[in-house]
Amino acid sequence: GNYNAQGGWYKTILTNQSTITTVLKNLSLLYQRQGKYEAADTLEKCAAKARKDPQAIVQVLDIIKQTNLTTQQQQPSPSCLS
Repeated sequence: GNYNAQGGWYKTILTNQSTITTVLKNLSLLYQRQGKYEAADTLEKCAAKARKDPQAIVQVLDIIKQTNLTTQQQQPSPSCLS
């Protein structure tokens, strides 16, 4: 179920943390070029936090999903910013 899927993501994140952080930074730059400034800023902050807290990457995945599903530039404030 959901626990197994999250467990799999978490193992992947721990194994590939530096690669994922780099991808998040690149995605942040892409969002900036697309005018999605709030989402870009959020991704950049979460990517920085992810170096110390891999769980932040899981939260970033939710941000990316929401950014891709909405046409508005308003994004939810993830807990990785607190």
